[in-house]
Amino acid sequence: MDKTHVERLNWTRLQPFSFDERDSVQRVAREKKLEELRHMEESLLTLATRFKANPVRKYKPLVLKQSTRPLTIPRDPFSRQDSE
Repeated sequence: MDKTHVERLNWTRLQPFSFDERDSVQRVAREKKLEELRHMEESLLTLATRFKANPVRKYKPLVLKQSTRPLTIPRDPFSRQDSE
């Protein structure tokens, strides 16, 4: 092989370049990712808003005992009877 043949093998071949293909691939990937995020948010939202009833708590029965104190005598607060 002569020197000119080796140089030809190392030359860069010029090809037309366009950002259109790269941009379209990135746009499709971005839209797909956004769609996945929307779907994930919707599923999390439905799980968060789903109603789940809490069970009624069970307590010991309330035992009321009779008071030993006498009942009070009601008085009118606007009367001027200081005799009592």
